[in-house]
Amino acid sequence: MEFMDTQQKIKIIKKALMTEWLAGFFTGLLLCFVATCTTKPAMAETGLYLDLAGGATQFMVTAQDGDYRQEGLPHTFDLTSAAYRVGLGWTFNEQWSIQAAYINLGTLKQSAVFVSDEHYDRHTTHCLNGCPNQAHHTITDAYQGGELTVTRTFAFDSFDLFLKGGGALLLHRFTIHRLYDGTFLEHYGRFPATVVGAGGCYGAVCLETTYYHGIGGSNCLTPCGWPLSKEMFVSLLSVKLPIPH
Repeated sequence: MEFMDTQQKIKIIKKALMTEWLAGFFTGLLLCFVATCTTKPAMAETGLYLDLAGGATQFMVTAQDGDYRQEGLPHTFDLTSAAYRVGLGWTFNEQWSIQAAYINLGTLKQSAVFVSDEHYDRHTTHCLNGCPNQAHHTITDAYQGGELTVTRTFAFDSFDLFLKGGGALLLHRFTIHRLYDGTFLEHYGRFPATVVGAGGCYGAVCLETTYYHGIGGSNCLTPCGWPLSKEMFVSLLSVKLPIPH
């Protein structure tokens, strides 16, 4: 179909742009690393630092079948998105630090055929009555928010390992584009999340993976925004720049 060809072309272009952005960011960090890190740099034992990070989010779809996802009908998810973080941290000593940051987790995308709720049985994942009035929708869910975490570092001769934990308040923008009539709807929601991560550093350059887990049993939290995902893994390459007193 011509429409599907256009959609596929748009998806390819978006992925190419994301790849180019990530490549540029990682290249910048690598150049900084090569220019300043012939041996392991010594981090300041105490003090304020700027945290800059970029990478990718891997979303896990947690919305129940029937909540803007119908497993029994044709659908595709794009579960990977570019992510970045900007924050400030304070190092208390070689073992402990605290960080406050803005995190942008990117956008989860779904392209799918839907029928109205009365014609879909979520228990059997089948549509009913011959699947009448099928319509194609594109749905996006974009996530961002703030987080506060505490880090415990384990120092070694050539590198450091760390564990971190804390919490985040995630905001998301849920949009629905109904292609059959051009209708565009959007909803905003928020939910708290626990944050658990681990990684390693060579001087000021760190590589980490963090898991975000939304808190709350209901998929539709107040204000209602129908998040498609309340769980995600985020892999980031970061640089921590000390701020002079």
